[in-house]
Amino acid sequence: LGLDAVAPFLAYPGKAVFVLCYTSNPSAAAIQEFGPAGRPLFEHVLQEAATWGGPDQIAFVVGATRPEALRQVRRLLGNGGNWILAPGIGAQGGDLAAALQAGLTAGGSGLIVPVSRSVIYADDPRAAARELRDSINRQRQAVRAAATPSTFPSASSASLILALHDAGCIQFGEFTLASGVQSPVYLDLRRMAGDPGLLRQAAAAYTGLLQPLQFDRLAAVPYAALTIGTAVALAAEKPLVYPRKEAKGHGTGQIVEGPFVRGETVAVIEDLVTSGGSVLRAIETLRSAGLTVKDVVVLIDREQGGPENLAEAGYRLHAAMTMTLVVETLTTAGRLSSEQSTAVKTYLTQSKE
Repeated sequence: LGLDAVAPFLAYPGKAVFVLCYTSNPSAAAIQEFGPAGRPLFEHVLQEAATWGGPDQIAFVVGATRPEALRQVRRLLGNGGNWILAPGIGAQGGDLAAALQAGLTAGGSGLIVPVSRSVIYADDPRAAARELRDSINRQRQAVRAAATPSTFPSASSASLILALHDAGCIQFGEFTLASGVQSPVYLDLRRMAGDPGLLRQAAAAYTGLLQPLQFDRLAAVPYAALTIGTAVALAAEKPLVYPRKEAKGHGTGQIVEGPFVRGETVAVIEDLVTSGGSVLRAIETLRSAGLTVKDVVVLIDREQGGPENLAEAGYRLHAAMTMTLVVETLTTAGRLSSEQSTAVKTYLTQSKE
């Protein structure tokens, strides 16, 4: 069990590992549904295993006899990506149409349905195989025709959101922000510093956003992003600097810490963006030291004017996720009630006005 048991197989290029997530036998629910409300064991297995490799490396076994579990797995996988092996059709009582509707991606793919017994024991195996093939293709076409642009995150984003919630980085309730405004949600991404695994997962999200950008160094906004910036610098193998909140009153009097050359371009790293004010102040310090800034990369966009304010100042914002996506993911996973979800979405809408 665990990553160390799977890791040797992930070393083979072009190969995938199937992780047992939810078996098809009737009594499986007693074990696989075990856990606190909204966090059954099979979901924990899914979310943990999804971090072990890319969608082309990690696949899951989910019984076709439980289409509701199959549907939940596909949702948590971001409605795409990873393959699912769904045994249980035919002799075990699984319904082909229900399994396909629950487990296919929006593109009509991503599901492997074993039907060997239905073919082998048929009076006319060739005709049985052809009928099954045609039924599957009809269902795939129906799914593709009904598909709308997905609002679900990728498997890695969904896993990261749930991990952030588990770590207390995303909290819901009644909070007073530094501005004095009441908020139904509070983000404390500093807590990632106490969880190396979560920090690595977040760093991977940042490096994915940084990959297409052109820059010489990273610049972390103090203080919340210093730990994150260090993790990202290690993951991306890029040098890191950071602007001081105040110039040193001794030594060299530096306003930017870390080696750099005037004229170099830095990609700014921040934990989240609200209005963008703290980022713009950090950029002003970086520019006064002779550095060029074009891009700002954050983990969460609170959708409270940050992208627009940064764009107006001439900077591009790249966010791993929006607050809306966070809320939708946690609601889908049963972590957030519909009332809480509505309260947060209303707050976000009103804060934009």
